[in-house]
Amino acid sequence: MKRFSTLISVALLGMLLFSSCGGADSGGIAGKWKVVEASGLLSGTNKGAIYDFSADGKLMISAGILKNGTTYKITGDKLAYSVGPVNLSATIKIQGDTMTMAIDNSDQKFVLKRQ
Repeated sequence: MKRFSTLISVALLGMLLFSSCGGADSGGIAGKWKVVEASGLLSGTNKGAIYDFSADGKLMISAGILKNGTTYKITGDKLAYSVGPVNLSATIKIQGDTMTMAIDNSDQKFVLKRQ
């Protein structure tokens, strides 16, 4: 019985540590984020853009007068969404009120701050 209790304790600790590491989830990303730094293709256009993530998987991207409503999905540290007919994926990392986003297969990188 003692061995079983120890095994359960170790398993629960492992699950707790695993669930707190890396990536982001829809609860952590929900809210408005502003691009404060941008590099790569169209960096001037992307700086100042607002990404508004809803907890229900909806995303509104606003850059000046341009707006794009779409949906998003997070799997581990990967964010999948679309801009018009173009499907995109990015590697993201959230630390407090700062998110870094690197668009896969592109030189675009963003730093966003929670608003």
